[in-house]
Parts: sequence; structure tokens; C-alpha cells
Amino acid sequence: LLYGKFVSFTFFKMKVDEKLLSYIKNIQSEHLIFNDCVFNDSILNFNNKHILYLELNSCNIKRIGTSIRRIKQLKALSIRSSNIELLPNWIFKLKKLNLLDLTENPISNLDKVLRKNSQLKHLKLQSNDLEYEDVSRIPCMLTGLVSLQIRSNNFNCDEFKRRHDTSKYEFS
Repeated sequence: LLYGKFVSFTFFKMKVDEKLLSYIKNIQSEHLIFNDCVFNDSILNFNNKHILYLELNSCNIKRIGTSIRRIKQLKALSIRSSNIELLPNWIFKLKKLNLLDLTENPISNLDKVLRKNSQLKHLKLQSNDLEYEDVSRIPCMLTGLVSLQIRSNNFNCDEFKRRHDTSKYEFS
């Protein structure tokens, strides 16, 4: 079993199964990183409540398991270059989350999951399959944004700029 307190703990190019996840559930790490790992069933089911920053990049995850919801102190979640198509309806309800990076996933709909949130500061949704209608409500729902990245989706960002005041946050 892995116990202890680490500033950062990284797993790279390995198979992650329930057994490994049970071994690391007691790690007290501020930053836990999985890069190019394979998760069983392509479903993220994570049970570590101590994490502040969680990165799961290029891990072929298809769905975000409800266990992420139990990480009450989570400040940043990055699931880049995976296969996330649908987001759970609670993703924008995480109270401490201030960075959500879902770049390069086949996400095609935000309508059912977008909720009012003033804590989220940085949202990265570049290179997904989103339409203008999917992102049009972001400014009024995510009132604390300072950075919004939505380029390389299925709409022209200039249309978004024409319809919304993007001067209050970094926009790309």
C-alpha cells in the first residue's frame, strides 16, 4: 500500500485497475497525475478525497465516475485528449473547482449539465464537437470566469464574440 504525503504523484503509461486505485486511495497528494494510462472499463472511478489537482490526460476515459464528486477539495480537473462524450450533471456543481480542462474530447452537448457556478474561473473546451448553442449560455451561467477557451469546435468564435461581452475574461 502507498501511504504518505506527496506534493505530486505521477503515473505514466500504465494500466490502472481497481487494485491500483485502492492502493493509492490513502495518498495525501496535492497533485495526482495520470498520463497516457489505461483505466479498466474506460470509466473513471476514483476514491481519494485528499486531491486538490487531478490530471487524467490521454487516458481514454469515456465517462467521469461519480467518485470524483466526493473529492470536496478538488480545485482543478484536467481530462484532456480522452473520449469523454457526455459530462455528468454534477460537474459544474463542484464547489471548490476553479479549473476544468476538457480539451480534445468528443463532447457534443453542454445543455443538460451547465449549471450556475461562480467559483469556476477557467474553462477549457477547445477541440470538442460543440455547437454555438452549447456554449452560448456559458457567460450567464459561469459568472466567475476569467478564462474561456472554446476554439476549434463546430462554430465560429467570432459569432460568440459578437453576441457576448468577452472583455471581462481571457478568451480564445
